[in-house]
This record gives sequence, C-alpha cells and structure tokens, in this order.
Amino acid sequence: MEYSLEVPLSDGQIMHVEVTSQDDWDAIGPVSRRSDGVAALPERLSDGLDRIRSFSDEVLTRLRSGSRPPDSVQVQFGVKLSAKTGVIVAESNGEAHLAVTLQWQRSSADAADEPAGELAPDAASEPTG
Repeated sequence: MEYSLEVPLSDGQIMHVEVTSQDDWDAIGPVSRRSDGVAALPERLSDGLDRIRSFSDEVLTRLRSGSRPPDSVQVQFGVKLSAKTGVIVAESNGEAHLAVTLQWQRSSADAADEPAGELAPDAASEPTG
C-alpha cells in the first residue's frame, strides 16, 4: 500500500507528500491515519514555515552579532513534515542538526590595523609554522 501525508496550503488546496517508510507510517499512530493510507499534517504548511523562518532569523541574528561579525553566514538544516507534530527541523540522531559556516574576508587595511600576534578569525584555524 502507498502512504501519503496531506499538507494543507494557504489557499485551501491540499498537497500530498509520499511517506516512503513503513516505520514512518507506523509512527504516525492509528488516530491520525485513515484506512486509505492517508494522514493529515496537523497544521497549514505556511504556519509551520513561519516558525521555521522565526527560528532561522534568531539563529542568524545571534551569529551576526558580536564585536567582529562575519561577512557571510550560512546555516543549513532539514525541514520535516510530520503528521504528529507538523513542520519541524529534521532530526539527526535524536537531535536537531544545523550546519553553520561563518566567513570573514580580510582587506589589506584590516590586516595592517591588527595588533601583532593576534589572529584574524579566518586565520585562527590555520596551523602556525
């Protein structure tokens, strides 16, 4: 039997998302599943994505703050649609997983202004000789 998750959209339409794992289907629980192999997301997709946007805004705001904010911030995470909990950050080994990359670009003026012996953020991980 094929299984799917009904995802309510803002305009009232329904998107069906395939559930590929029998374990995932079994985890939904009998209360949320229908006999035809369909379960419903307990919220509109836009509501869940609004929470994801707030989450990512907070992560970015905190990573960009500080006395030497990075020039570039990249945050990657997976989003999961769950019939039990709605739209969530996907887990990795029982914990939420974020891949964060911070980059600093030094100009020659910045390098000249640095006190001797202090490493710039992008040079801190380089081995010293």
